[in-house]
Amino acid sequence: WIKGMKEHDYAGAGHMAELVKNTFGWDVTRSSSVSDGVWKDIFETYVKDKYDLGLREWFDKVNPHAMQELTATMLEAARKGYWNADQATLDEIAKVYAESVAKDGPSAGLVSGGNEKLEQEVLKHLAAPGDAALVAAFRKAVEQSKGGQEPEAARVRGPVLEEQKPQPVPPAPEQPSDDSSRWIAVFAVAGLTLLFVAGLLIRPGNAES
Repeated sequence: WIKGMKEHDYAGAGHMAELVKNTFGWDVTRSSSVSDGVWKDIFETYVKDKYDLGLREWFDKVNPHAMQELTATMLEAARKGYWNADQATLDEIAKVYAESVAKDGPSAGLVSGGNEKLEQEVLKHLAAPGDAALVAAFRKAVEQSKGGQEPEAARVRGPVLEEQKPQPVPPAPEQPSDDSSRWIAVFAVAGLTLLFVAGLLIRPGNAES
């Protein structure tokens, strides 16, 4: 199924994230319907890439925000008590999520958008001394998104569009009125008649008489 979804790039990545979110929704509405083993399998499949499908690189290329929603859902499942995950697992998920946010900006998706409790949960799992730079980058990206700014890495670059001023349209040539057209036709007929009569008068026979 995952290989098939990969063929659809952006949409396929979105479907994978939706599957995980639907799993969470099922767990919430039907308590204990999703076991810890299912959540662990989701973690190992998408974060650890246990099938060696190059998922981390693929998500980063085609739809990094789908990976954010996917990992955010895992963190929320654990935070709300639906998944009893160990500390090391949650630390790794939080790191993957924070790296994506720092690089590509927050997804503002259904799970992560405006979720301050999730932000605090992520920071809680980035407490190791080596995570200081990532924490700073993560905080900056989140604050920029709240201020309506996109992180530098998330901005799409391209040609600058300039406003084009409309060019004046030359006036259409004035059309003669119906009366003018009729008089032109009359004069034309009269002129042709005069030429015809003049031709008769200067015929050789008339000149001799």
